[in-house]
Amino acid sequence: MATFNDLSFKDSVQLFLEQAEWLTQKDQPAVTSLERLAEALDSRLTASLMAEFTKVYRLLINSKPDNAENTDSLDDFLAGLGR
Repeated sequence: MATFNDLSFKDSVQLFLEQAEWLTQKDQPAVTSLERLAEALDSRLTASLMAEFTKVYRLLINSKPDNAENTDSLDDFLAGLGR
């Protein structure tokens, strides 16, 4: 099993989506965007791609019901990537 530091953006997004049981079909455009951005980031890490990835990730994470306890785990997510 890979450690969190060994995961690609694409693998990390897959891990996130497996745990994101609150997402529905209405979230599919954002999910697809996140997946495509992850693929692009695995190929070339740029500030603009990272900014877009961050926006889409926050949109999805903030759509979680009862989000009060989960303020924003982007820093944890990125730290897990080791980037």
